[in-house]
Amino acid sequence: MDAMFKFVGDAILETTLIVVLFGSVLALAFGALLIMDSARALRINARMGRWVSTRTWGRPLDISRNIDWKIYGHHRLVGIAVVLWTAYVLYVLTTRYRLEPVLFALQGLVGSRIVLEWVVESAYIVLLAGNVLILIGAMILIVRPAAIKALESWANRNYSGREAMKPFETVHDSPDQFVYRQPSLTGWLMVLASFYVLLTLAFVYLGRMPH
Repeated sequence: MDAMFKFVGDAILETTLIVVLFGSVLALAFGALLIMDSARALRINARMGRWVSTRTWGRPLDISRNIDWKIYGHHRLVGIAVVLWTAYVLYVLTTRYRLEPVLFALQGLVGSRIVLEWVVESAYIVLLAGNVLILIGAMILIVRPAAIKALESWANRNYSGREAMKPFETVHDSPDQFVYRQPSLTGWLMVLASFYVLLTLAFVYLGRMPH
């Protein structure tokens, strides 16, 4: 397990270093272009600058789709299927769950055994209680679907993610305005910052090399 976590961590680190290296080289080249030929650099920036709104992509997720008629039209079949599934899950949770194997499998995630044990036991209790509630609800759905329907009508709420994401859809062009006002200064800042990042990456890479 430790070897797998180390492999995944090394892969993530190597990918991050490559992305940062590629971005630093691009920033260095663009900064140098701003210094030597700011007009061309600004034309390239204007040509590549595009505003992409995520509100259009997220619109299908905000559309409410009513599937109640499918559930209540076959409430006995749906209820029986849920009862069988939750009964199986509860059987596994109550007969096959052992704390020590789970702690051994997850020991690399959290340094403190006490914290890890508390997290695992809490997750187990939540799963157990959740499946008991689902089992009770499925039984009620079989014999008295109107009770579940009344509870569902009271609890149903529609939340729009587009309203929450609206502040992120506002265009903030202050950095662009600064670049257009001070192209040479921006170029020097980008060149210096890119050199600093590249030197840091070089030290990180050299430090990871076997001696």
